[in-house]
Amino acid sequence: MMQHAAKAALAVLISLAFASCMEQAGSGSMEMPPRKDYRVEVGTVHAHILKSVKVVFTVYDMAQCTDHTDVTSCAKVAGLPVNVAYRDTKATQTQTVAPAAGVLEDKGDGTYEWTTMFTAFGAYTVGVEFQEEGNHYAAAFAFETSRAGGENYFCSNDADADYEYAFQIRWNTTEPIILASGTDVTFNIELMRSFNETINTTQPWTNKFDHLLPAALQSNLPTVTLMSGTGAQSVVVEALVPTYAGKGLYTAKHMFMETGTYWLKVGFTDDLNCVVTGGDADDEANYRFEVMPATHAH
Repeated sequence: MMQHAAKAALAVLISLAFASCMEQAGSGSMEMPPRKDYRVEVGTVHAHILKSVKVVFTVYDMAQCTDHTDVTSCAKVAGLPVNVAYRDTKATQTQTVAPAAGVLEDKGDGTYEWTTMFTAFGAYTVGVEFQEEGNHYAAAFAFETSRAGGENYFCSNDADADYEYAFQIRWNTTEPIILASGTDVTFNIELMRSFNETINTTQPWTNKFDHLLPAALQSNLPTVTLMSGTGAQSVVVEALVPTYAGKGLYTAKHMFMETGTYWLKVGFTDDLNCVVTGGDADDEANYRFEVMPATHAH
């Protein structure tokens, strides 16, 4: 299990040295234009699965800085033919993304915005590359994805107003793309409670967490409700029946016959009388997912 604490470490912007290449023309070599001192930085290196994320890359010209100790003082470079390449660190195949409206866009100010949604959680390598005047530039970054869900859940169970506990609810499906195919889809649900003394409510992922096992829940299991629609138009589809699968995970299943927008509502009361509900109106988006037609290609 990957904890949100990794986000803080990964959020440090990573810049790598660029590689250069020379081209040959006929029997003689063609002298390339001077190589520019470009540097690429990325704005976020963490995302929740099944949720749209915008990954922003910024290209700086290090030869045009007012303060070389501050990269943000350097000129940003727009108009480059930037491509994105990424892969799961456990995979061997790299996926390439070319510029396209709404997918990978040059914003015209030296930033390049990649809009995507990851369907599997784990460690990735995300990079950019481009050619300019015969020179090749590339940079790569460590990127982490985690289960979907929420983390802004807090509890005070004594006389003062300070929170004593923070909670996380995480979930994923066994299939990265959910189809209305009439076969069971399994939801994995992870419940966690903090154990550090001082609770950080502004950056709740930095708290220290343990799994909530059945013995720590008043009913031994959470409630899991499958909803469809959004907002005021949402309706209950089914109260799912969760089971404990071990290693801090609870599972629930549903067979989808219709396409559409669905979401999970997960609730529990722990042995400290803390009542936690994920998927209420204020964080429904963290539990939302789409069910695609059975003919949809993976």
